[in-house]
This record gives sequence, structure tokens and C-alpha cells, in this order.
Amino acid sequence: LLFFGINVAFMPFPLFLSQSLKATNSQVFLINLAKSIVDTFFYVPMGHWMVRRRGLGLQAQAIAARAVLFGLCAMLAFAQAGQRGLLVIVLVQILNGVTWAAISVSGPTVVATLASKGTEARSIGTYNAVLGLAGITGNLAAGYLVQWQGYVVSFSTAAVMMVLTAGLMWGLRRREPSPESRSLSTEAL
Repeated sequence: LLFFGINVAFMPFPLFLSQSLKATNSQVFLINLAKSIVDTFFYVPMGHWMVRRRGLGLQAQAIAARAVLFGLCAMLAFAQAGQRGLLVIVLVQILNGVTWAAISVSGPTVVATLASKGTEARSIGTYNAVLGLAGITGNLAAGYLVQWQGYVVSFSTAAVMMVLTAGLMWGLRRREPSPESRSLSTEAL
């Protein structure tokens, strides 16, 4: 659900920038580059942050933030903001970079933590296969949504999926071992 929704928002994103917000090719490139720089900068801090906290909580918070960010994209599409919306989009992409760092660090960590001993690598492999499938289906869904319903519906659908996913992740937190119990089991080895 998470990665399906992310792809529903991000597959049409460059087209949204150029068609709806009238961004030039250079602006599209720089906006996406800014997100990549930000998420790269935040990977290590998110890893350090994860040592002391539960990954599902971090993931739920990052996903909830993405719901707001995708909602902002829907509002910009609805308002037909044009070039005026580019400054908001830069901020959205910077925050998307931070949330992506949180999601991409916490996801495999949570999978490994919840996996049975000895099945961690297989579980992470399955997790990545599901990500790939969600990418394929999310991209297909985004294409149809944008073609037949427009950017507002595509971004709104992604925002609703993020809200649902954040709620599910928040509810699963009780199944995740605490950082203290993880360190105790590691020390026992």
C-alpha cells in the first residue's frame, strides 16, 4: 500500500511540474536533484535515530508527513498555481527527501527485526520484491488516474493511501521489539 501510493504520486510528478506548474526542463531537473541531495544527506542521521527508537513509529510519522505533502501537490494542481507553485514544490521535495530517508532506512530495519531468526535476508528480499511489484502497479495506476481523472485525483489518492498506511504502521508498533530488547538479544549472541 505504501509503495503503491508513493508511485501513484511520483510517476506523474515530472509531468505535473512541466504541464501544470509550467516548470522548465532545468527546473524539473533541479527540483528532483534537490530531493536526492536531501535524502542522501539524511540517510545516516536516520540510521542513528533508528538505534534508539522503534522503526514503525518513525515510518508511520514519515508516511503521515507524506500524506500532507501529497495533499499539497493535489491543492497546487487544483489551484492551477502555475509557476507560483514552484516555490512550494521545492519545499515539498525537500521534505519528501527527509521522509524518504526515514522510510528507506526504517523499512528494511523493521522487516529484519520482525523476521524470524535466520530468515532476515529472505524477508528483506521478499520486501524488495513487493516494492518492485508496487512500483509496477502504482505506475500503471498513476498513468490511468492522470489520463482519465487528472493530477488532483492522482495526488489525492496517494495522500489517502499514505494516511491509511500510516495508521496501519502505527497500529503495528506493538509487535515491534523495543530498542532495549533488541540490544539485549544482540548481547546474548
